[in-house]
Amino acid sequence: MAPGSSVNRSVSSQRAARRVPAPEPRSGSADARRTVQQRRLTQQGRVVPPQRTPQQEQRLRVWQRTAAKRAARQVETETAIVEREERLRAFERSRPATAPPGAERQKRRESYAEYTKRKHAAAQTATEGAEALNTALDRLFSTALAHPVDAGFRALKRPVVEEPFDAHGLDRPIAPPSREDFLPAAGGLPSWLPGQQASRERARSTAEAEYEQALAEHQAAEYERVRRLSLAKREHQRRQSAHTARARAQHAEVDALARRYREGDPVAVEEYSRFVLARRSWPPQFAPLWRVRYRPELCQLDVEGELPPPELLPRFRSYRYVPARDTFHRQPVPPREINERYRRLIAQTTLCALVDLFSTSAAEVVDVIQLNGRVTAEAPGTGLPVRPCLVSVAVARNEYDALEPAGADPLALLARVDGRLSERPLLLKPVQPWADFTVAG
Repeated sequence: MAPGSSVNRSVSSQRAARRVPAPEPRSGSADARRTVQQRRLTQQGRVVPPQRTPQQEQRLRVWQRTAAKRAARQVETETAIVEREERLRAFERSRPATAPPGAERQKRRESYAEYTKRKHAAAQTATEGAEALNTALDRLFSTALAHPVDAGFRALKRPVVEEPFDAHGLDRPIAPPSREDFLPAAGGLPSWLPGQQASRERARSTAEAEYEQALAEHQAAEYERVRRLSLAKREHQRRQSAHTARARAQHAEVDALARRYREGDPVAVEEYSRFVLARRSWPPQFAPLWRVRYRPELCQLDVEGELPPPELLPRFRSYRYVPARDTFHRQPVPPREINERYRRLIAQTTLCALVDLFSTSAAEVVDVIQLNGRVTAEAPGTGLPVRPCLVSVAVARNEYDALEPAGADPLALLARVDGRLSERPLLLKPVQPWADFTVAG
């Protein structure tokens, strides 16, 4: 035997040993069942996925859950990025054009300048308002002397005013229709063509009929206009007659009131006196209220007036805006000056009432006027409502006639007729009235 043959046989035996099949799994085990199933699937031509161990299955499930969470977070991140970009684009669209450098600072500077300008203007307005009110109150009596009230019985009568007639266009005739507006237009085909002559005749007949219809409608509209104008005139005449009748009836009542006044009827004298006091024009912030009572046996008119409260007077002389502190500096009026101004206001109010009543009343009806001025306020310290009498005066007509009020000081005039005026009205210090009475209202 050749030496190489033994070598070949040993190699072949080794290869055969390598091809020895693995031992068959025991029947009934899980591995046997899987092997049989794989063989069947292989025979059917289907791909058999590799079998995984339980540990591999668990790792696969963990990986799938992790991948799902990572994908969800990625979607949320991308959605947030898209929304943020949309908001940025919307913000850029809403922003105005980019201002040049320094424009924003200039804008703030101009806004601050406008703000301070408004504040300065407000301070100036407040100062001018306080000055105007003080001036009006200081000139109260001189204004009353320069502008006496027109309070005669003629002033009580309502004027008979002729109301102008407004026809609302009914007094203008309606323009009639024009025949030329209805004639057919000239031109067209020649009349010698067949049918053209008859067509033109029909057009003229139609135009004439339309004109007659428009003329009839115009006559009807004109008739309606004249009818409505007549009704409007009669209605205007009826209203004017009713107004005239009411005015004449009111004039008759005033004449009867004047007759009763001259006879000394208390109701007539009191009504006329209230009318006189109401005719006086006062500053807008100041409108005293009056009540009167007439005593015919003494020819005396008792008057009680509701004086303005001391809060009416300005408490500050001027206002000034301080930009550094963004506040207003107010210059207060000293309490002594406010008290003196209030005394002058009370004196002027009293004298205005005396002047108006004496100048408009009949001497044989009113010979003495007694006037008390009270103010409704809260007592300092207690806060209880009080109504002290701050001024009281009783003036006979001969004493009033002896006065020369033009250019005189109101406080001096009131002292000349023995008027009692509170020295400290700001603190509601009362005076003893000449006579306390309850007026009729």
